[in-house]
Formats: sequence, C-alpha cells, structure tokens
Amino acid sequence: MTSLVRAAPLRLRPIAPAAVRYASSSSGPSKKPAKVLESKLDSFASSIETPLLTNPVKDHPSPNKAGAQTWVPRPRTPSSPGSSAGGFKGRPAPVLRTNKLAGSFALSESEQREIKSSKPPKPAYNGKGATRKAAPPPTNGGSRPQLRAVQSSARGGSSDPNIRTLLKSPDEGIITVGPGYIQYKGPKNPADLLGGSRPVTMNSIISLPRLRDACPCANCIDPSTRQKNHTSGEAYRLVRALGNEVLDGSKIHMATDDVTQEHGIEVHWPAVGENVAEAHTSYYPLSLIRRISAERLRGTSYLNHKLKRQLWDRETLLANQHNLHTTYAELNGAAPGQPLAAKPEVLLKVLEQLQIYGIAILTGVPTDKTGNKDCELRNVVEQIGLLRNTFYGETWDVKSVPQAKNVAYTNVNLGLHMDLLYFALPPRFQLLHCLRNRVIGGASYFVDSFKAAAAFIEEHPDLAKVLRSNKLEYEYDNDGHYLSYQHHVIPTTPLATGTLHTAVAWSPPFQAPPVRAARDTTFTQPSDPVAATRVENELYEALSKFQEELDKEKYKYEFLLKEGDLVLFDNQRTLHARREFRDRTYDEVQRDGTVIVPGEPTRWLKGAYIDGSTVWDKVVSLNDSVRQGPTA
Repeated sequence: MTSLVRAAPLRLRPIAPAAVRYASSSSGPSKKPAKVLESKLDSFASSIETPLLTNPVKDHPSPNKAGAQTWVPRPRTPSSPGSSAGGFKGRPAPVLRTNKLAGSFALSESEQREIKSSKPPKPAYNGKGATRKAAPPPTNGGSRPQLRAVQSSARGGSSDPNIRTLLKSPDEGIITVGPGYIQYKGPKNPADLLGGSRPVTMNSIISLPRLRDACPCANCIDPSTRQKNHTSGEAYRLVRALGNEVLDGSKIHMATDDVTQEHGIEVHWPAVGENVAEAHTSYYPLSLIRRISAERLRGTSYLNHKLKRQLWDRETLLANQHNLHTTYAELNGAAPGQPLAAKPEVLLKVLEQLQIYGIAILTGVPTDKTGNKDCELRNVVEQIGLLRNTFYGETWDVKSVPQAKNVAYTNVNLGLHMDLLYFALPPRFQLLHCLRNRVIGGASYFVDSFKAAAAFIEEHPDLAKVLRSNKLEYEYDNDGHYLSYQHHVIPTTPLATGTLHTAVAWSPPFQAPPVRAARDTTFTQPSDPVAATRVENELYEALSKFQEELDKEKYKYEFLLKEGDLVLFDNQRTLHARREFRDRTYDEVQRDGTVIVPGEPTRWLKGAYIDGSTVWDKVVSLNDSVRQGPTA
C-alpha cells in the first residue's frame, strides 16, 4: 500500500462539490450548504501544496508554529517477507507532515453538523434489517409490497472488485452480485427441509435472465391465474440488451417488506433505449430466492423426499401398519346425517400412506347406497379430486355375470395384474369398495411389484436388463372397443427413489397375442433361425423368472375383504389379485345365517380410478394447509 502512495503522493482534493451535490438531494432540513462553508473548503484544499505523506525521518516530534506536531515512528523492518507491518518489503512506513493550516482552519459546530447530515449512508448490512430511505415507486405500474431499503454489505471479503455482497447473515444466508448473476448461499425454505440427512443449506447461482424471468410482480404474474405474462425468451433478450448496467449498486439492493418484515432483493431494471415506460422494478423475497435456488420445486421435494416410497413384503407391511387402516368414522368430520366431509389431517394421513406404501385401507364405509351417482365410493373419491373416466364409466361394478367381457367379472382365480395397461396413460390409483361379500373364497391379495422387481434385478441382472430394454404390448379388443399400448415391464429409473411416474407394467391377462418378436433383432437375419429363437427364448425366460419372483408367498399381503372395506392402491406399483370363489350352498346359508337378497350379487365390489396428478395435487395442498407449509 505504501508503494502506491509514494508513487502518487496523496494531496487533499477539493471535495466540497461532492458534498454539496449530496446535501442538495438530502431530505434533511438544510438543503443548501452555507456559502461560507464552501469557500472555506475550497480555500483549505487549494492552499495545500506539499504531500501529506512523505518518508520518515529520525527526528523526534517537535512543535510547529501552529502548535501541531509531526508524528515520526521509529523505522522497523518487517518480520517476514511481504509483511506490511510498519512498511512494505522492508521500507519504513510513511508519516504525516505538518499541516500548515492545522492551527488556523476550523469549522463551526453548525457547519460540522451540516457535513455530517449530508453524508451518504454506509453500504454495510448488519443482518438485522437496518432501515434506509424508502425505495422509489415502481415505474411499471404494477402493485408490489411496500418496501424499505436496507443497507447492503460491503465487498464481504471478496478479492474480485466485480463481486458485491448484498446480504451476509448467519440466519438468512449470503447473497452476492457478480457479473451477470446473483449467488445465494444459505438455508433452504422449511418446505424443502425434508428427507432426513439431506443438506439443509444450498449454494446456487441465479443468472440475471433467470432472475428477471422469476419476477413475481402483478405485471409478470397474473394475480388471479398466477400464470406468467411473459416468456423466458423475452426475459433473456431484455437482460442481454441491458448488459451489466443492472449490476449498479443503485439498481440492485436489499429491501424489507413492511408487511411481512421479510428481507429480499429489489432490482430496478432500466428501460432499453429511450422508452422509459419499459423500466421495471422487481422485488424478490428471500423465500422466493430460496425457492428458485432449490434443485426441486417445493411440492416435488415434499413428494419425493418426505413421501419417499418404502418397498415392502408382507412382513414389512405388517410391521408398519399403524397407518394402513383408517376407519370411516375417523375420516368423516360431518355432522350425523350430512354428506361426507373428510377431516384434512386424516385424509392427509391416508394419502401419505398411499404414496409411501402404495396401499391404504378404509374400514366401515357405508354400503347402503350402490348406484353410480350416489354411492359412498364416489363421495370418498371426490374428497380427493375428480374421478378418472374410462369406457367402464366413472365408477364400475366388479361382480360375477354370465358371458363376462372382462375376467374380473367372473368367479375364477384372477392372478396378479394391473388395470388398463392397454391405455397410453393407465390410471395411477385405483379404489375398490366391498359392497357385498357373501361367498366362499375370494380372498384378495396385494404385492409390491417394486420390491419384487428390486430383488429380481439383484438376482438376475441380465434377465432384468431384457425386461428393461423391451416393451410388452397390452391389448383390449372386446365389446366394441380396441385399445393397445406398449410398456416396459421394469422401469429404467430407480424403483424407490425414481420419479413419481416410475412404474412397473404387469398384466398377463391383457397381454397382446405374441404375433412377432417383442425385441428388436436388427442383428438377426431371417435366415438365422437359431439366433432369432435365442432372442425370443431370452425374453420368455425373463418373463418366467419375474413371474416366479412375484408369486413368492413372502410378498403377498392377503386378506378377505369385508363389507364396508375400501382399498386404495397404486395401480402402477401394487399388483392385485383375487382367489377363486363360489356361492354358498343352501345348507351353508342356513348354517352361517347369511342374508341372500334375490337378484343381488353375492360378491360385489364397486371401483373407481384416479389419476396420479389428482392425488399428488391433493396431498401437497393438504400438507400446506394442515402443517402450515408455504403457499408460494
């Protein structure tokens, strides 16, 4: 530092004009400095002819004519190379020479007060939301929170002069501004603190185009629809046209919402060219900065981390069945005689169980109403959202009928399967409500296909690769309908930690006729029957081994549905099946006291489907309301 001073000796420059300009814009009582003050400062500055810094001398301090003394420190050599203690690279430190006007130049108390009142605020943010003058009104005509500007921190220790620290607080984090970006380092929003051992802090770079694109003001996000009024491309072109002008400290600074008292960033985006009307002001609360800094949206984070799928076999499910069963009485918060009104906290528990384990059971659901429009199943589904309508209808009946158009409408054994895989987008969730069960047999059982697939992948990796790289075609060709679609049997994404849409596809009753090889065999020529046969045998072996894994008793959660039981399950994860059943004989009816209603099915389930998005939408909104999570 000393070498720089020696190369350019410091002289006192006239600073009065700068002070005058600042004071003239001040909101204090004195808006124009006294002319005598200006003349004194000019006289003082122009009268200095010699440098205030010079080499040290060995003389001791001595009085000067004005009564001031010159301080002369003893020369000292730095203790280590590069040390700046007392000098630089062995040179002695500079000393102040006598100020010739020290004894004659003075300012009155009123003049000193005027100078102090005209000083600009220091650009240091203390982390406590120190208040500054109010932010300028928006130029874009849009409404925004009433803000108070808060002091920004200094450079924050950065050696790069192009990086400026806006916020440095142990509780709120660190926000810096660099060339073309802002950087946030700090805690996540509470809604993102999920998943146990996952980090609770983050370090994210937000480019200026993304920052502009995320403006939450009423002009950029419609207050009613909450949808964007601009495109990402428009945000990019605007920032590109502005260059780094927006990085000016006067255009981006910390501010505080007077209502919520939350700190945030206020950015004044200048107009492009001469069109002043295009100038725009954005305010980003810290919660929004954290949200756009997160690796996932808040709802996705909640669904994928807190509601991470738990794979199960029968023993595991029974050991964790505290939320498996919920009574209708626990769910219903309506007064007696009134329609079902689900308690939010109970419905949330049921849906979280459904997402985590792929199965949940309601008991004691009324069975007196059996119509498609007034059944209690419809009431339960509508507490969650809209039913998925198919050619089977919004709700449908599972009962044994002559000349059935679906194997489910028979009394024979129905093996493990999933519904509607011949659709491009099969329904994610299914509900089955037992209205009548007065037969012998007919037990239901459920299997977590993800658990079985995980074991199959570990035990037979080569065969699992075959099922992951090939698609089976499923088909429905009956009763005036034709649908078909191909799905991978085992997904390529991780089973437990994959996306919400990770799915297994297994439904042998609806597998299309094997009219051709289900695998691409571009390397196999028609004249090579041995190779073609090997390829097909490999696929059939994989299907056979996977079925053997699924059929293991350890995976089966089996029970007999009672009248009033309502099972909710993940139709693209949890396989369901039913044992063969038969009607009771006359003697069995008399012995057991079973009531048989003439013309009414003796085993009767009513079913419905719900799309995954409907359930995931409901569980996120319930989590927000019940646990008071963020709504932004």
